[in-house]
Amino acid sequence: MFRRCHSRGPRGFIAIVALASLWAGCTKVQGASAPIDAGHDGADAGSASTDGSGGADDANDPTSDASSPPADTGNAPTDSGSTATPDAAPVDAGPPPTPTYQTLTVAQLGEWMKSKDFLLINVHVPFQGAIIGTDKHIKYTKIDDLEAWLGHDKSAKAVLYCMTGPMSVYAIKKLMERGYWNLWDVPKGMIGWKAAGHSLDMKKP
Repeated sequence: MFRRCHSRGPRGFIAIVALASLWAGCTKVQGASAPIDAGHDGADAGSASTDGSGGADDANDPTSDASSPPADTGNAPTDSGSTATPDAAPVDAGPPPTPTYQTLTVAQLGEWMKSKDFLLINVHVPFQGAIIGTDKHIKYTKIDDLEAWLGHDKSAKAVLYCMTGPMSVYAIKKLMERGYWNLWDVPKGMIGWKAAGHSLDMKKP
């Protein structure tokens, strides 16, 4: 092709130069296409880096999951305006009284009789009289009858007596075994009562 252009004189030479310039321009354009693609990739990388920085921003974003409220611990809020009051604690009445019995002198029994607030029971057999004001005459061995007379209240206050003491002590101890504890004995019994100048009721019940 160069031979043909050369044979044509100056015009052929000008054509050769034009073709060479055109060829060089095409080559340059093809070589420049790679940087353009690289630049595009760089833009993508830039966007990727932007996404990465966006992830960091998300971490600082107050609306992100990192700033969400803590998990419920199960502790309910206290209602300071509540007017409800807890039930009162049960009152401990303490253990029941220890079963025991006490003794009265004849003089003490005389004072108690002035404001009588107890049961007075004669347990002596055979019948040989009774202190005036006696409530019941029950044989000392009849514990069921004595319990029925005292009732279900184990704190029932009662004074038991006999002629000289042994029969009333026996009855009291048996009643203690059944839970009665507010029981009193007059050791000198009717003998001591008479000796103190008091009379007996001799009417047989």
